Amino acid sequence: MTFLPFTASMALALLCQPAFSVPMQDVAALRDQGFYALALERAQVLDDPTERAREVLEVLYHAGDLAGALGTGLAGLEADPLDRLLLWRSARLATDLAAAPLALALTARLAREADRLALDPGTAAETSRWWLDTSAEMVAEAKHLEGVREQQAASEGRALWVVILGLVLLLGVAGWGVQCSGPTQQAERARV
Repeated sequence: MTFLPFTASMALALLCQPAFSVPMQDVAALRDQGFYALALERAQVLDDPTERAREVLEVLYHAGDLAGALGTGLAGLEADPLDRLLLWRSARLATDLAAAPLALALTARLAREADRLALDPGTAAETSRWWLDTSAEMVAEAKHLEGVREQQAASEGRALWVVILGLVLLLGVAGWGVQCSGPTQQAERARV
């Protein structure tokens, strides 16, 4: 009987061992291995605020907390408004979360940064082209998202008018029914 509990506790210890045997691994390696809590802990103590924001954003993104990742990206952009990686990831997250006004603003900023990068003579042509193409695609996606949002708002407005018109029509028919039944009921009472 004592063998079974010992075996179970040893199995649990062996299963948990990889998380504790990687103390010196960097944030990206921990994140890629799925050790999100440990990666987040390590990312939050990085000295450089931009690098910290990038790493925390990536950990949250990979862990599935898209809203938290976007919030981290926006906070990082307050510290470093021109960081293309934070702009790129934050714009992507805003678009994926259907935050159209925010996506438009972030993709416009990203496009300006891509244009600035393309004008830098020290930047490789393929790097410039990637940033220009990527930012143009993201701007187009954000504009499409805004168009969808506007169509949705217009549809909701039309639906509200249809409901109001339907209620007015229903009240009119009900009032007409009451008015028409009034004289008939009075004639019935007079005969009695």
